[in-house]
Amino acid sequence: MARKSSLSGVGNKKRASQKRAGLPLQILWLGIAVVAVVALGSAIMNGTFRQAEPGTSFSIVSPTAGSTVTTPVDLVVALKGATIGVPADGLDHLHVSIDGGQLLALYQTPELNMRLSQGDHTVVVELAGPSHQALLPAQTVSFVVR
Repeated sequence: MARKSSLSGVGNKKRASQKRAGLPLQILWLGIAVVAVVALGSAIMNGTFRQAEPGTSFSIVSPTAGSTVTTPVDLVVALKGATIGVPADGLDHLHVSIDGGQLLALYQTPELNMRLSQGDHTVVVELAGPSHQALLPAQTVSFVVR
């Protein structure tokens, strides 16, 4: 009986060791993912961008800065010299952050219907290329929802 018990203990130690060996790899991948997200967010908020084609521009048409609006709020972005679409097809897209929150990517239209609570809000929009790098400095608009 003692012999059987010691063998099962060896098997348990080996399985525990294998589980621990897989853990550093999982942590490594998690770390890589976190670094990628932080780098993307940092590039957006710190103005790191690659050069857009000459004549390319964008602006936030609605809502206007300092305006008071009701919800839902329609974000409308005007584009010049850029085609919105799927990055895998080599097309540009928009990154949108509402009140410093998670980035949203717009691939089909330069418009977004936002249901926002009452109060002050800030929206940051950037034109991004197929590699998700900003092409131009971000545009910001602040407004109030009543």
